[in-house]
Amino acid sequence: MEYGPDRHQHHALGARRMSKLLCLLIALPVAIGLVACSSTGMRYHTLTNYVNVDMKNSGHITSRDSDALLIEVLPIRTAEALNTSRIMIGHGDGSMTPASADRWTAPLPDELRAAISLALQQRLDAVDLYYQSDKGKARRLQIAATLSKSDFSGGRRFSGIVEWEVKAIPEDESIVGRTSLNLDIVEGAEGQVIAFQKLSSSVAADVAVAARAVAAILK
Repeated sequence: MEYGPDRHQHHALGARRMSKLLCLLIALPVAIGLVACSSTGMRYHTLTNYVNVDMKNSGHITSRDSDALLIEVLPIRTAEALNTSRIMIGHGDGSMTPASADRWTAPLPDELRAAISLALQQRLDAVDLYYQSDKGKARRLQIAATLSKSDFSGGRRFSGIVEWEVKAIPEDESIVGRTSLNLDIVEGAEGQVIAFQKLSSSVAADVAVAARAVAAILK
């Protein structure tokens, strides 16, 4: 059998094809790795992931909840600049800019309302009627709050004030109060999340005391 130059040529061509294929297989994971590293995902934060409480604020009262304290936590009022899902980073000159890769899962007023509501449900064994459409004149304690100060001085120090009111519906008995918090924080979005978590927890603790006092008056 004769083996001429054609066979050697086929072997050479096959080797070159295998070499190219091998190079492509090696290069493919490298290319994928570069894409993965270059695409930075958005990080989402919430104020409610640290609150360990059964979700009762679905808007429906069951028979087992008939003896529970009924509350209605209204949306938290904030400055317009904070009424957003963007996490605003404070700077030493007093200016604020949105974080590039961090967001709240909902606008900050909603995050604060949810965190305060869940903490109150835990502290008071209460049911939040906020989402219940037919609450009408149901006897309840209505909680209204305003974030009147939110200062991130230099990005390392937080000073916050929340003014709140606990009002009995429909009796109209009420207690007003103020919660203030000052603490050192880390810079960036992480510091903001921790600051608002601690602030909402402090507000819930103060409001719970006032809620018990109003409830005692109505008995």
